[in-house]
Amino acid sequence: MACALVQKVEKMGIDILGVLGLVFIVLAWVPETIDNYKKRGRGLDIKFVLLALSGSLLLAYHAYVINDGVFLILNLLTSIGGMLNLAMFIYYRRVGKMKKRHGKK
Repeated sequence: MACALVQKVEKMGIDILGVLGLVFIVLAWVPETIDNYKKRGRGLDIKFVLLALSGSLLLAYHAYVINDGVFLILNLLTSIGGMLNLAMFIYYRRVGKMKKRHGKK
């Protein structure tokens, strides 16, 4: 009985650490995404975004298969962050090309 209680407390502590890690990683993407928006996609390393997005999607699938909710949520959220950055990169690149065609700055 006492051993089972200790295991539950240990698991709860590990779960809390997992959720904290999830929050920190997602929070790391927020300022990057905001900065990317403000700079209209300039300075964004597209290779980093594509690698991070691909890795997050693969890890989300892996977390789903092994039934790990914390890592599933983490990787889904980081995938969303990667997709937002990728979408802004594509959008601002197209807007820039259109402005050049029409002689606007």
